[in-house]
Amino acid sequence: MKKVFFIIAWLFLSSLTFAQTLKLQVGPSISKLSWKDNFSQDRYDEQLVGFATSIGLDYLEKKHFNLSTGMVFLTKGGKGEQVINITQNPEDFSPLDPIPVIPTRLLLSHKPRLTYISINTVFEYKFPIKEKWSPFLGAGPRFDYVIAKSEHFNELENADAFNSASVGILLAGGVKYQLSDLHLGIRCDHYLNFNDIADKPETAQNGGFTKVGDQTFILALSLGCKL
Repeated sequence: MKKVFFIIAWLFLSSLTFAQTLKLQVGPSISKLSWKDNFSQDRYDEQLVGFATSIGLDYLEKKHFNLSTGMVFLTKGGKGEQVINITQNPEDFSPLDPIPVIPTRLLLSHKPRLTYISINTVFEYKFPIKEKWSPFLGAGPRFDYVIAKSEHFNELENADAFNSASVGILLAGGVKYQLSDLHLGIRCDHYLNFNDIADKPETAQNGGFTKVGDQTFILALSLGCKL
């Protein structure tokens, strides 16, 4: 997988030769996890807002289409609450002590996170409105690699069930506004994955299965400059 990542990175740098527009994008990432195991089917399924920023190149630009290659740094994950029932042994208290007020339930908030570097190439089809406005739709392959993660994934990594690399499709849509040699835009990206973040099958030795997937969207503002 690392070899694939370096090959795609090399292709990204090679596209500089054909680049016509350099663009920067920044915005929030909105994601949630599908964490299923023997104890829960909906763990960490609440939305987590992270951050995404990217640098990209548009090339082979025509009136109705162009290719776009980008390198993205993004965080994604999910959040959820764990309920812990608290019980106290009456022998821990002296008969002379006042009756203590003891909570019977404790809620712990968890936010498992992953930080990725992602490289993609997208075919964008444009629907020009007059000369300056260009709504577009796009799709193309992407490759992601984990560069940081929270401790929630350590056990899965130790069990050799954690996937540091992810492949999938980037689906995009948005609008660009051309202003001389600059363009401004807003876009929404959906990360559709072909493999899970983690997949540990149940065996007699490991005590249970774990399967982790995600849904991730990015809403970004973009600034492009003609080269």
